[in-house]
Amino acid sequence: MNNSNPLSSLSVLVVEDQEDIRETLSTLIGLWAQSVQSAANGQEGYEAYQKFSPDIIITDIRMPVMSGLEMIRQIKAHNPTFPVLITTAFQDPEYLLDAIELKVDGYIVKPIRKKDLKNRLELVAKSLLYEAESAKRLQEQRLYQEKLAQQNQKLFDAQRNLHHQAHHDTLTNLPNRLLFLDRLNQAIKHAKRYEKQLAVLFMDLDHFKEINDTLGHDAGDQLLITVARKLESAIRKSDTVARLGGDEFTLILEDIEESNDIITITQKILYLMTQPVSIEDNEFYTSFSIGIALYPNDGESAETLLKNADAAMYRVKEEGRNNYQFYTEDMTTRAFERMHLETQLRKAIENHEFELYYQAQLDLSSQKIIGMEALIRWNHPNLGIVPPSQFIPLAEDTGLIIQIDDWVMEKGIVQWVEWLKKGIDPGKLSLNLSQLQLDTPNFIKKVTNLIDNYQIDPHKIIFEVTESQIMKNPKKAIKILQELSTLGIELAIDDFGTGYSSLSYLKQLPINKLKIDQSFIHDIPQDMDDMEITRTIIAMSKGLHLDIIAEGVETKEQSEFLTENGCNEVQGFYYHKPASKKDIEKFLLKYL
Repeated sequence: MNNSNPLSSLSVLVVEDQEDIRETLSTLIGLWAQSVQSAANGQEGYEAYQKFSPDIIITDIRMPVMSGLEMIRQIKAHNPTFPVLITTAFQDPEYLLDAIELKVDGYIVKPIRKKDLKNRLELVAKSLLYEAESAKRLQEQRLYQEKLAQQNQKLFDAQRNLHHQAHHDTLTNLPNRLLFLDRLNQAIKHAKRYEKQLAVLFMDLDHFKEINDTLGHDAGDQLLITVARKLESAIRKSDTVARLGGDEFTLILEDIEESNDIITITQKILYLMTQPVSIEDNEFYTSFSIGIALYPNDGESAETLLKNADAAMYRVKEEGRNNYQFYTEDMTTRAFERMHLETQLRKAIENHEFELYYQAQLDLSSQKIIGMEALIRWNHPNLGIVPPSQFIPLAEDTGLIIQIDDWVMEKGIVQWVEWLKKGIDPGKLSLNLSQLQLDTPNFIKKVTNLIDNYQIDPHKIIFEVTESQIMKNPKKAIKILQELSTLGIELAIDDFGTGYSSLSYLKQLPINKLKIDQSFIHDIPQDMDDMEITRTIIAMSKGLHLDIIAEGVETKEQSEFLTENGCNEVQGFYYHKPASKKDIEKFLLKYL
């Protein structure tokens, strides 16, 4: 509607039964308004109102068929604010009072003067314009408020999301280290105020690196997510479980009444982890090594509790994993020693402090040396010779075992070629392989390069892998071992009888030999169970057409027992202790 001429956009409906007055009004209004419609009575007027939707109606009161008042009453029934002007000659005051009760917007006295008509229409038009502008302003204000509210909500959501991301692990959606430490500090304050106990559990996922390296990071991430959900299902609502990073999780247990409360939850977690996890059509069994520290006994600060729980967790790792351990004071010393040993081990690799020892393997039926096992020793500059049992588990945990295995393979092959060139034939070279080495993507390439570079007959090499390593991912192990077998390399299962081999998988493996673990040999002939187990392993090897060798033979009685039961290949202190290159070469020259 135009502010300078408010009538210019007005649409008007004239309702008048006298034709001359109706035409006059229509003509005059047509000079100012945008459009004019007319009707001869109230009925026609109501129909025109419904059809044309005018902005205003000018109507007479008394008309045939339907009066102006009745038409106004029907319009106001569903549109109470619709503007209506009436024309009247004041001949019937009762009609005028009725019109006033219907809240008409004014009247024009007959005979109608042009000036009065225009003034009255302009007043109504300005009122309509003001209402329209007010409604527009209200609409604009409402839209602005809605937009502002949306922007504020987006800002709030963004801030909340940023806060969540800053305090939660992006992969598992568990609290991260920052939020965990904040909650632990709050829990300590609460425990101190009300003289309560709380427990911190430090949980490390066993063998996670092997799964990650075997199936890739996507599968590793899926495993971590699955583990996170399992942990959430095991704890109380008042507890906090967090992921510190990698394969490390932590748990705060508040309001602890007695240690059995902690043990119950810990055992529940360990039980949940016994259920297999399916990833990429493979089933995996995972476990936790869990260290536990208590407030206030084991520390009164978040840092101390976390450090001591970590130390207790490493004790579990050292003792075989898949268990829990409460913190004791000596663990701090052991944790420090472990950190120091790791540093020394890294330096040992850089400084070439390792040395290969060799232990002879004999065939008792011919009394000949059939091969030797290469055994690594750490020649520490201050400590002297460090046995493998003290550093190999740490090397496996840290991944350093891959570099160590690489060194052992190359060093052993180089030495074998050197002996063969001298006319010394020590038989077959047995090399131990770790699971991590077996899982490296370029492992087969490494082996073929060594064979090609040093021109060694692959039939001179035996790779030893433990059955527990194979069974972690038997399908992949079968594929890799088959590739090694195709190269002409012999394969042996080391420490046989200590794992959980499936006979169906054992039949599929391209292996040539079983190696009876020394734990079964050690107590022969005193332990009848060990003797029976050993007999069974020997019989199984014969049934599978596999060679059999026993390690850890230390007495004449053990040697005789093995021979009597069909195991002629042996290795152990009774025959020959592991010796350095220099000493073993003297032995070979004398023996051969």
